[in-house]
Amino acid sequence: MRKASLILLALVGSSTAVKVAGASLQGLQRALSARRAVVVELAQAPGTAPPTAFDLDELSAKCRAAGAAALVVPASVLPVIAAEQAAAVRSYPGPVPLICQLVPAYGEAGDEPVLEVSSLPLAELRAQGAAGIMLRASSAASMDELAAIIAAASGETLGTLIIAVDSVEAAVVAAAGATAVICEGAARLAAEDGGGAPAPICFGLWWDGSAGSLAGVRSAGFERVYIEDACAGDMVLGAGRCTALLSAAQSKKSSQWSGSMFGVSDNDPPERRNPLAWAQSKRQAREIMHESAKSRGLPPPQLRHGGK
Repeated sequence: MRKASLILLALVGSSTAVKVAGASLQGLQRALSARRAVVVELAQAPGTAPPTAFDLDELSAKCRAAGAAALVVPASVLPVIAAEQAAAVRSYPGPVPLICQLVPAYGEAGDEPVLEVSSLPLAELRAQGAAGIMLRASSAASMDELAAIIAAASGETLGTLIIAVDSVEAAVVAAAGATAVICEGAARLAAEDGGGAPAPICFGLWWDGSAGSLAGVRSAGFERVYIEDACAGDMVLGAGRCTALLSAAQSKKSSQWSGSMFGVSDNDPPERRNPLAWAQSKRQAREIMHESAKSRGLPPPQLRHGGK
């Protein structure tokens, strides 16, 4: 069994099942097919302070409120975020589909994970609330193995989002029946010829959070956007960046790039001018409030999601 698969099995092996409303293949397909849908990838870089359950709850709620169509999360945080989403079943907006990232965004140096279908805990991920899986086409041992992974996921009623780096990979992914193709760089999916299986949903990959690269995604004709590593490797301090990118990707202004695409000016409040610094200051304020209450024998303050 490959190293990446061993890590994934260790992360999911001891977790309990979580039922998330709408966590179905059909629900995922509806969410992804929406016009101007935005999928958000969340990742945590090594060496950063790990997020607490409170941090993950807050980030999950903010992404939902900001209009994310779906969230791509590591297996290590899937149960916590699934539980937070499930708690929003009677709220508006309601829960969003969760997609498990099979290969961590920040791998070990020199590690080249190769996935094989026989070693993937697909049923366990489904039981924890995942509606789909995400991987790069190059992460599979071969293109035949990639097709087998897509078929196995479908057998577990899991959707598949596959990142393709060129048009050849995109064509293979489409032919294998993936739910969605995420096109990176020059990758494009050819128009349907009318005789094959339904074409997968296409997303353009926004890889660095810059206005210029988002303009490139739009100019290539992609209405739907996949935001790679939306928190810049920090699911605690990067929450503000994540929601700012979400807003930018959904904005109609993003179809034509300009310096004011993100809608930020000198007259804006600090949470819009510098979301990362604002998130850090809010976290420090929360810690001070908790410590102050604890030192006086008082219960910690009740804090609302959304930072208001």
